[in-house]
Amino acid sequence: MPASHRARLMVVVGAFPSLSETFLYTMLKDLQCSGVQVLVRARHRGTSPHQTAWCRNVRYLPSEELALPLRMAILLPVAAWVMLRRPATFVRAVRVLRRHTCGLRELVDQAYLIAPLLVASADAVYFAMGNMAAKYALYTMIRPNAIVALIGSDAHTHPLLSDTYRERLKLALLNAAAVRCVCEDTKRRAERLVGGSLPNAVVVPIAVDAAHLSGPDPSRVVRRPAQGEVRLVSTGRLHWCKGLEHGMMALRELLNRGVACRWRIVGEGPYRAALECAVRDLGLGDVVSLVGARDAAGIREELLSADVMFHPTVADAISNSVLEGMALGLPVVAGDAGGIREGVRHGETGLLIPPRDWRAMADALEVLARNPDLRARMGAAGREAVLCRFTPRHQDKAMAALLAMVGGTR
Repeated sequence: MPASHRARLMVVVGAFPSLSETFLYTMLKDLQCSGVQVLVRARHRGTSPHQTAWCRNVRYLPSEELALPLRMAILLPVAAWVMLRRPATFVRAVRVLRRHTCGLRELVDQAYLIAPLLVASADAVYFAMGNMAAKYALYTMIRPNAIVALIGSDAHTHPLLSDTYRERLKLALLNAAAVRCVCEDTKRRAERLVGGSLPNAVVVPIAVDAAHLSGPDPSRVVRRPAQGEVRLVSTGRLHWCKGLEHGMMALRELLNRGVACRWRIVGEGPYRAALECAVRDLGLGDVVSLVGARDAAGIREELLSADVMFHPTVADAISNSVLEGMALGLPVVAGDAGGIREGVRHGETGLLIPPRDWRAMADALEVLARNPDLRARMGAAGREAVLCRFTPRHQDKAMAALLAMVGGTR
């Protein structure tokens, strides 16, 4: 695209604002500051406490819950606009829809989904997660400006995910102008999914919000456990893939060994009821707190009040939560799953343990609980690692190159 052109990036998300996508908001804020026009298109309105006043161009896509006559009333004028203003796009859309849908009802459903995206004027359309790319997979076959982002466990196409999801994601990956993978492990999983190399895939690690990097170096703060207790913290979406129940087993073992500890779990999600049952059944009500969602400032305060970042994940990419903890000087105990080891160096910035091995988790936590000097050394090393690789400056440079590449394919 011309050097004088101000790039327009349309970002497609599920909910806005969302509880668990602070990494995305960090990227979008930084892109706006660098001169990129950011247009957010969300499927529905979120209930997150995160402040998003920085994003002024937000639109909510037409509801998929409307009755068929209402959806047709919305679709037909949009389709007519595309046919008149962008006839080549309209013809290609009709061909793709006829080829990749079964029956009139599915054709209408898919047309209703993608039509609003065909109207928007954007240099690139960024599907912020794999599930969004899978849902709008046919768009990637119609316009050559799609970027698919694989951020977390969205490339883990294990049996818990449907065949339809797997095939739609594969279609999106093969047809996108670019695939942004946050770590090498995610890229390898994406290539296994499509059955070969993905020349359009680029590794662009996530960045930690500048709020976690500014001010005095938190790794220099002497953290002394309150009343002899070591304070653990976890942040993020409450989901089975976070492995929090296995972490509770480890905590029960730690208490049985006589190690005093407390664990604050910050976040919300569909797995909360299961975790509440685990807390009750394991007798951890006095030491485990499910504190709910917090805004960015609240998360920072939770991290600064802790001694260890605990992330017992069983399926992950490179965790934004872990990187935020490292940025604030916390040593890490984490499940060695997915791309976690691309952010955490075992024995240097934290301790990695096999997923679901709660005894090994308890061993690692006990080592750090009994050795404050080791916690301090690992915390300092972790902050340095974040400053070297996971800052907005690093991400901005990589994303600018990615947008230029996509712009050049149009």
